[in-house]
Formats: sequence, C-alpha cells, structure tokens
Amino acid sequence: MELGNGVAKNRILDAFYAILRNSIQESTLAPRIDEYAAAVTTPHPQGPAWTVGRAFAGFLSPNVDLQLMMSGSFVFASSRDVVSAVLRDASRLSAI
Repeated sequence: MELGNGVAKNRILDAFYAILRNSIQESTLAPRIDEYAAAVTTPHPQGPAWTVGRAFAGFLSPNVDLQLMMSGSFVFASSRDVVSAVLRDASRLSAI
C-alpha cells in the first residue's frame, strides 16, 4: 500500500518530520537536517541515496570522497526501508 500524493500523506509526513525534528533539536544533527531534507528531495538519476550520501560526505570532508558517499548512501538506504514501513503502518491506522 502506497501513501499516494493526497492530504493524508502530507499529514502523516508532516507529523513524522515534526517528531523527527523535535528529537534532533539538541543533537549534533540539528544543523544538518535542512541539508539532508534538501538532499532527499533533490532529483538525481541515481536516486535520493546518492544525494544523501553526498551530503553526508560533505559534512565530513571538504573533498568528494567516494567511500564516505557510499557509507552515507548505505545508511540512508537501510533506514529508508524502516521509515517506509512506519509510514505504511501509520497510513493503515489513519484509514481505520
């Protein structure tokens, strides 16, 4: 089941991002959240894992570092599945 592009999807994502933003306000990720959000929404032929990996690498090195990019991409791709499952469950609950 996909969320689609409707109002319910936007409400679920807004709630998810609000919780996420609140939980990282005090963490070392706080200054990075906007750049990661931009990376996820920036179209790229290789998909969002590439843009997130590049953002991750940019925080750690001023040079383009392929190993850092791959590490960031791997972490994003592995956590994306978990987040998608949470959003699917939330979508099912909102339909009840």
